[in-house]
Amino acid sequence: MEKIFTDAGIACRRLRIGVDFEAFYPLEESIERDGPLRIGWCGSRDKHGMKRGLEQYWEPAVRMAGCIPVLQLKEENLITNDHELREKFYRNIDLYLCTSITEGHPTGPLEAAACGVPTLSTDCGVMPELITHGKSGWLVRRRVNAITEALRAISVKGRDNLQTVGLAARKVMERDWNWSKNVHDWIKYFEDC
Repeated sequence: MEKIFTDAGIACRRLRIGVDFEAFYPLEESIERDGPLRIGWCGSRDKHGMKRGLEQYWEPAVRMAGCIPVLQLKEENLITNDHELREKFYRNIDLYLCTSITEGHPTGPLEAAACGVPTLSTDCGVMPELITHGKSGWLVRRRVNAITEALRAISVKGRDNLQTVGLAARKVMERDWNWSKNVHDWIKYFEDC
C-alpha cells in the first residue's frame, strides 16, 4: 500500500501495530518434545481462502515434510479473543507456517514470535520486517516444494535451533512490535489528523 500511495504522489505514514506482551510471552522453561515438528497455523479457512494458501500450500507441504499439523480455526470457534486459548495454541507448536500471498499485519506470526515461536513464511506483508532469514525466522518462495524442503531443513537442525531462532524473533518483537511503544505513534497520528 505504501508503494501504491507513494507512486500516486500521496503522502502516507507507516505505523506498526503491536502485541500485548503480558498475554503473549515465551515460557521460562522450554517444552521437551520428541518426534516430528508440530507446525501451526491459525485463522479462518473461509476468509481469504486462496490468499492464505492453506489447502494449496500449507497442508501439502506439512504432510510431505512429515510434520504434525496443528490448526486453530476461527470458524470452528476454537480461537477467539481468549488470550489463554491462543496462548495454549502457540505453546503447542514448534513452528508457525505462513503461506499467504498477501498479508497486512498477520496476527498469527506476530503472536507466535512474541511467544518465542519462530515463523517460516512467504514474503508477504510485514514478514520481511519481522524475519531476518535464518536468524529470526525463515522466508521461502510460495511453492509447495520450496516450503517442504525448508520444513525438512529446519527439522534436521532440530528443536534447539528453533528455540534460538524463536528467542531472536521475540527480541525483534520487543524492539519493533511492542504495543506499549507503538501506541504513542498511533496517538500522534490521530492528533495530527
